[in-house]
Amino acid sequence: MGASGVRSLLMFTRFRLCSAIVGLSIVLTMATESARAVDPSQPATSYIRTAFTVEDGLSSNVVNAIVQTRNGFLWIGTDAGLDRFDGRHFTPIYFRGPRATPQGIVSALTEGPDGDLWLGTSAGLVRIPRLALDRFERSLSVFYHPGEGISDEITWLRFSRDGVLWVGTGAGLYRFVGNRFETVIARAAISRIEESADGHLFVISSQGFIELDGTRVIGHPGLAHQLGIGPRELFHVFQDRKGAVWFCTSMGLARRVNGSIERFQPYGPGGHGVLRVYEDPQGNLWVGASTSERATSGILRISGTNLELLAPSIQVRAMRADREGNLWIGANGEGLMRFKDRPIRMFTKADGLPTNIPMTVLSKSDAASG
Repeated sequence: MGASGVRSLLMFTRFRLCSAIVGLSIVLTMATESARAVDPSQPATSYIRTAFTVEDGLSSNVVNAIVQTRNGFLWIGTDAGLDRFDGRHFTPIYFRGPRATPQGIVSALTEGPDGDLWLGTSAGLVRIPRLALDRFERSLSVFYHPGEGISDEITWLRFSRDGVLWVGTGAGLYRFVGNRFETVIARAAISRIEESADGHLFVISSQGFIELDGTRVIGHPGLAHQLGIGPRELFHVFQDRKGAVWFCTSMGLARRVNGSIERFQPYGPGGHGVLRVYEDPQGNLWVGASTSERATSGILRISGTNLELLAPSIQVRAMRADREGNLWIGANGEGLMRFKDRPIRMFTKADGLPTNIPMTVLSKSDAASG
């Protein structure tokens, strides 16, 4: 073939290529795992959603707690017990305590400073040593019981920065030190425990919101009025890494920054009731909203001063990000869900390109000057 023939072939090939990609965008494949982490600059609709249910081996479609231990396994607490997930398969973990009671509902999970896994169940507190996490050995599990009845129903677990395990139950808040339970708040059902930057505990209980400085209670007499809610309509109080304090209420989501309270719209009787907020390792803030209408429940992402819907019609019970940046959601009846960023990115004229028909893509080092 002569030179003119080669040029004609190249021009024809270029024409066919351009025709095939009209209206499309440049697609860049991300090569690293970290690039597939949930990216706040991308719209929520770009995330790939994968659901796992009992048909995939999950013990129950009601998922209450999620944690990833340092050996990489994901542990799932459900209404039917504990599951271990290796990324492909679910393994149910069976154990019985000294009272011959079954594990029942696993409502809380946390990893201890030494790598042990702690479970809050409907039948007491369970510790699984780190050595037993790779190949589970039932006999190595240790059971502890705060008391009888609802005192044995663990609702929340949190290790504070000083290494103390705080145990929320249906009958009160305990410090677990030296294998003993010390009562801190009695005769109150505990639903949430968070720790602020200054080491205070934010506790949600049947008595309302309680802030603890050690064992001293710090009052907030005007907070409910500022938020426009009743004293028991505050469901979660959380401080993010930038110091803002978030309030999840029956009226919606609010935050306190530099002493001022900002309300996210819609806020009020016609807004979203917000149950929880979660900050992932990348600094993204996620919200679990729930109302009397299931269709308006769901997962939202905080974007500036707006709430962006990620997934509607989901009643969120747990949120956790893994080390690869995937967001895991435990739902009330829908099982376990994973949200991950797409391994490709799409750029169009809306992103600044002069045309949606790119002809050439060049790579340039950040340090190079052209």
